[in-house]
Amino acid sequence: MTIEKLKELLQIRVDYFEQHLTDEAMTAQLKAYTANLGTVPDEVAEPAFWAAIGKCRYPKQFLVDWQDAVREIMRKRLPSDAALWSETMDAAHRISDCYAVHANGGYAGEAKGERLEAARQIFDGLPAMVQRWAGSPRELCDLVNHNTKSELNKFTRPGFNRMLANASLQEFRQPEAVPQLKQNIAPAAQIGPGSKTA
Repeated sequence: MTIEKLKELLQIRVDYFEQHLTDEAMTAQLKAYTANLGTVPDEVAEPAFWAAIGKCRYPKQFLVDWQDAVREIMRKRLPSDAALWSETMDAAHRISDCYAVHANGGYAGEAKGERLEAARQIFDGLPAMVQRWAGSPRELCDLVNHNTKSELNKFTRPGFNRMLANASLQEFRQPEAVPQLKQNIAPAAQIGPGSKTA
């Protein structure tokens, strides 16, 4: 959330609760709200603010109510628990296939370790909360290789659902695409006004 938007909303909150805060108290609140909601985009923070102010009973409880409203909005932007579980299990099977191909020497013409990199990319495509829950691509692979589908649904999925319910606000963000730099490629020569011609 931008600092301008946070200041605007905090001023509305102060006016709404008819509080008169000292500069020090306002600075302290600004720091607390920034630490807890600073990574939330403005387009999520503002509607969550209005939802929280509508149900908040005590000014000192407002930050918690605002965080709950943000979590609710961000959770609606993600797939359902069932869809996330299905996506995670699909990723686990694809990672398992990558490890099996790597163990058998990889595909013809592939660089050594290319299948392991593919497994890492599949894992990195999962939401941060799922990555934290799974631990690593290998652990996610082992999960599906050492359990039947019914065991996964009966024993593992309840913990997965609890993890989703308790995830922090920062973990609700989808992983951002990071541009991949190609190695061993020299930059193109640049010609400028100071270049000499032959």
